[in-house]
Amino acid sequence: MSKAIVGDAGPSYAVQPPLDGASYAYADTLRHGRAQSDLVAWRPGARNADDDHRVDFMTNKARARELSWQDPYGANALRLQRDNIIGKSYALSLDIAARALGIDENTAHEWERLAQEEWRRYAEGPWFGSDAGRKNTFTFLMHQALACLHIEGEALGLIAAKPGWEGYYTCLHLIEPERLTDPGKVVDPLNTGVEVINGIERDRMAEPLAYYIRKTYPATRAAVQLFRDNTMNYERVPRMTEWGRPIVLHLFDEHRPSMSRGVGALVSVMKQMKMLGAYSDTELERAVMQASFAAVIESELDHDEAMKIIGAEGASWNNSLTAAAMGHMKQIAPYHQAIGLRYNGSRVSHLLPGEKLNVVSTQIPGAEYDKFEKAIIRQLAAGMGVAYESLSRDFSGTSYSAARMSLADIWRSNLVRREMINGKFAMQFVGAWMEEAILSGFLPMPDGSDPTLENWISKRHWLVRGTFVSWGKPIIDPVKERQGVQMALAMGLTTQEEEAASEGKAWDDILRQRRQEADERKRLGLNHQGIDPTLVYPGMAGGQSDTAREPGDQPSGGGAE
Repeated sequence: MSKAIVGDAGPSYAVQPPLDGASYAYADTLRHGRAQSDLVAWRPGARNADDDHRVDFMTNKARARELSWQDPYGANALRLQRDNIIGKSYALSLDIAARALGIDENTAHEWERLAQEEWRRYAEGPWFGSDAGRKNTFTFLMHQALACLHIEGEALGLIAAKPGWEGYYTCLHLIEPERLTDPGKVVDPLNTGVEVINGIERDRMAEPLAYYIRKTYPATRAAVQLFRDNTMNYERVPRMTEWGRPIVLHLFDEHRPSMSRGVGALVSVMKQMKMLGAYSDTELERAVMQASFAAVIESELDHDEAMKIIGAEGASWNNSLTAAAMGHMKQIAPYHQAIGLRYNGSRVSHLLPGEKLNVVSTQIPGAEYDKFEKAIIRQLAAGMGVAYESLSRDFSGTSYSAARMSLADIWRSNLVRREMINGKFAMQFVGAWMEEAILSGFLPMPDGSDPTLENWISKRHWLVRGTFVSWGKPIIDPVKERQGVQMALAMGLTTQEEEAASEGKAWDDILRQRRQEADERKRLGLNHQGIDPTLVYPGMAGGQSDTAREPGDQPSGGGAE
C-alpha cells in the first residue's frame, strides 16, 4: 500500500470521497441507465432512530389515524389486527414457578386457578374494575392498546388508583401517545447523562426514568387556555415506584437500539393508500361519464333547407315549407295521442319528416383498474402485516395450499405481536393488580407465607409469569388439520395444553367440561363418551381401538341411545 495514502500513522478506516465523483457518476449512468442515476442521487443521512422519524412525526400520526377510519383498506386492516391478535376474549393463563416457590405442581395449579378466577371477577366483570374510565373490560382495553400500536406505533397507559366496585384500587388509564411532550431543557447537575427525548426522560443506557405527559390533548381549547395563562401544561410521571411497581406502560416495537417512540404500520403505505383512493375516485368519475349519453336529432336535409324549415328569417310561419310541415304534424298529432305510443314506459316523440333520433354514449377507454388495484393492495397488505386475501376480501384465485401458506406466514407475525403485548404491557398490569390482590387479602401467597410487601418483592418474579390466551389460528380444512393434530399427539410432539391454547382455550377447562358432560350423559343413560367412534376413526366397526382410547375410557358398545 502506498505511503502517500496510508501515511506515517498507519491505515485509516475513514471513508474517503472519490477523486472524481462526477466522472464516476457519469460513467455509472452510461452503464446502468436511469436506475443507477437515481441510486447515486439517493443519499439518506446516517441518523439515529429518533432523528430518522422526527420529521413529520406528529403529522404522520394524524395521517395514519385518519386513514384508519376513512380509508376502507385502512379500516379493514385495523379490524383484522384486532380480531386476530386480541379476539373476543383475552384470558389470563398463569404459569408460576412451583419449584422456585418451594411448592408442588398440584398446589401451584390450584393457586393459578384461584388467581385466574379472581382476575376474571376483577378485569372481565360487568363493573369494569380494570378500566379507570369504567367503560371496558380488560379485553377491550387491549383492543384499544392494539389499535394505538397499529395506527400510531405505540400505546401509552397509566396504572392509576381509583376505588372500584370489586374492592380494588388498581386500574388502567389509556391515554393518547400524542400527549407525550418535550418540556424543554432538562438540567442535569450531577452529569449523570439524563436526557429527555420525545417526552421521555432516560439515562445513558436509554432506560426510561420518567415521562412528561400533557395534562390535555394538544391543540384543544383547554391546552390553548393553559398556554395563555402561562401554566405548565405537562406533568412528570415516574416510570415506576421505588419498589418496582409500574406506573407508566409504554408499548412500541423497538426495532432499533435506543429508539424512544414507535412508528405505525400505516406510515410505510400512506402514499399507496392515497394513490389508490385518488385512482378509485377517477375511475368512478369515468364510470359516471360512461353511463351518461346525449340524444341528438339527425335530419337528411342540408343546412339551407333546414334553415328554411325552422324559419330562420323570423318567428312566424311565413315559410311555405315550415307551414306545410307544421300543418302535417297538426293533422297526425291527434292520432299519436290517441294510440299512446310508448317505449319502456316513456312517451315517444313524433319527429319531423326526414328526421331520426340518435343516442350517443360516451365511450371512454379506461385503464386496467383491477390489475392496478390488486398490485397496490398487495403492497398495502405487506406494509400493514395482513394477508392480501383478507385485506382485499378476494378469495377467488386462492388455492388451498396458497391459503395455508399465507395463513401460516401471517400467523407467525400475529403471535409475535401478541407476545409483545403480553410481555411489555398486559403482564405488567397483571403484576400491579396481583400486588394489590395479595397485599389486600384477595389472594393468599401460594406457599402460605405472610402477605407483606417485602415477601411480595422477593417472590413476584416467580408469580407474575404466564400469558394471555386468545383466538387460535383459523382452520381452513378441519379434517386434514385435526388429523395432523392427532398424529402430533400420538408421536408426542405436542400436548393438549398447546393444542387447546392454539385455539384460544384452556386445556383444564376442556377436561372439566368433558367430565361434566360425561357424567350428565351417564345419568341420562346415553353414551358416556358422547361420540360415535366410527365417525372419528373411519374403518372401526366394533368400537374404539386401544391406540385411540384415552386413559380411563371403556370400550363403547355403540351407545345406549
